[in-house]
Amino acid sequence: MDCSNSSTCDGLRVLDIPHDRVVQPPCKSGASPGLGSAIAQGLSPLTSARMPDHSSKVIVPRRIEEYHRQDTMDTLVPSTPSPTSKQASLLDYDPQPTEISPVGERFAWRIASGYFAYFLCGYGDGVTATILPYFNITFMTGSLFYAASTIGFLTGTLLLERILQALGKIDRSSTRSSWFPLMSPFFSRPSHTRYTSFSSLQARHLGVIISSFLHGMFFMIMGTRGGFPAIFMAYAVAAFARSILTGSLNEFFSIEPKHLGYGFSMWGLGSVVSPLVCQLVIAQGVPWYKFYLGSLVASALNVVFLTIAFRPTANEFIRERREVERERTLSLSPTPTVHEGEKGLGKKEPTSALRVALSLPFQWVISLLAGLYVASETTSQCFMVTYLLTMRDANPKTVGYVTSGFFGGITIGRLIWGYYTPRGNILYKLALLTLVMQFLIWFVRSVVVNSVALSAIGLLYGPLFPACLSVANDMLPQDIRMVSMALISSSASIGCAVFPFVTGIILNQKGVHTLPYVNVALSGALMCYWACLPTKKRNASKGAGSA
Repeated sequence: MDCSNSSTCDGLRVLDIPHDRVVQPPCKSGASPGLGSAIAQGLSPLTSARMPDHSSKVIVPRRIEEYHRQDTMDTLVPSTPSPTSKQASLLDYDPQPTEISPVGERFAWRIASGYFAYFLCGYGDGVTATILPYFNITFMTGSLFYAASTIGFLTGTLLLERILQALGKIDRSSTRSSWFPLMSPFFSRPSHTRYTSFSSLQARHLGVIISSFLHGMFFMIMGTRGGFPAIFMAYAVAAFARSILTGSLNEFFSIEPKHLGYGFSMWGLGSVVSPLVCQLVIAQGVPWYKFYLGSLVASALNVVFLTIAFRPTANEFIRERREVERERTLSLSPTPTVHEGEKGLGKKEPTSALRVALSLPFQWVISLLAGLYVASETTSQCFMVTYLLTMRDANPKTVGYVTSGFFGGITIGRLIWGYYTPRGNILYKLALLTLVMQFLIWFVRSVVVNSVALSAIGLLYGPLFPACLSVANDMLPQDIRMVSMALISSSASIGCAVFPFVTGIILNQKGVHTLPYVNVALSGALMCYWACLPTKKRNASKGAGSA
């Protein structure tokens, strides 16, 4: 634009400047009003022009998250997306803007399918005492099956965190969970690249599918009658599957303490039903291994139920992705300069949840309690059928129902615990009454009295293991809860293997009449340990670093 009067106007130069700045001609104070009006009229088409919002609004952000917030604002006029608009559309997409309950969607279906999964775990676990006499093996050899369970459960617990990390790998641009994790070297260190992310919902979904499938392999291997090596492998595989399954579901059930009680009561109910069904099958002359082959139908249903119920919905997945991206953005925000005297105050590298859990003293305390409890529970019932046959001349066609009475008591006890959630002194009194029942089995020579006493022991023992998990849920940090509960279950599995194995050696050397001696000693130790356990509740939301 040429300036006709150089004395009043210095002229305009066309510059390549940002659109958000207002360009005004630098006129002198003596400019003619007529000339100013002409210049304003000439600039009026520019002032009424509408530019794309992402080009006209250039704002220097003070923080990186403000940049993302500004970049995802609605534009007045549709324009070509910017390079970051793909990620922004993922974070801003909300198919249902209404608030979702903290417990998540499909909660009732997931609780029901989780209950059925625990029922099936107990169904396969509770029949051992009924089947054991038909294996024609010694006490010590039979106790090795519990050792196989320990090996499988301990292996699964140690690998749980890494397995779930691998199963939860997804592409950051995904808008839906996948049936297959993003492939990466399984045992390599997790790489936090710009293309991969982690979804706990997908990890839980794939984890319960794989674990339920592996648990079905237990029934198939047992039905093949492959001898001791096959049975040993079957127990190890089943325990490995249960470690992954319970590691995922215990955290889900801990949303409300009553669901832990109800879930493990379903486990006990499965342990009640399986000896009844197995004893009925054997009494009809059907070989014992066909009981396991018939159980494959229920196992297939279990896989289907868990697959459908725990499949993440679109709402859940999008909300999880938005939260993960928000945390990632905050982690990428510039940090204040660390001076020389403040080098030790910088942000620490992420620590493995397993390592943090193992460093907490209370984790060891509650794990030892769980191991002692399961040791006493397993020893009380696993050799009881043989004890009644040998020492009380019980009827072989009906003695198998004694095990069902024991697990029936456990089921009722856990249902009551789930409803009333007893704590502290009540559980101490239950342990004391259990000791009394053990003395009845020792001194009263009656099959009926011994059977009733064993059922009462199951009733009194029922609340103890859910109570252990509930105390751990209260006392330990929330961010290691899943690994913590897996460690408790693993310790319980170790107790389930070590003490029955030692008991089997004692029975081989001294005779089956020594079984009550071992049971009384374990019950007394459990009562004393529980009485000394600190159960004062503290804030479970504190981080591991403050524990």
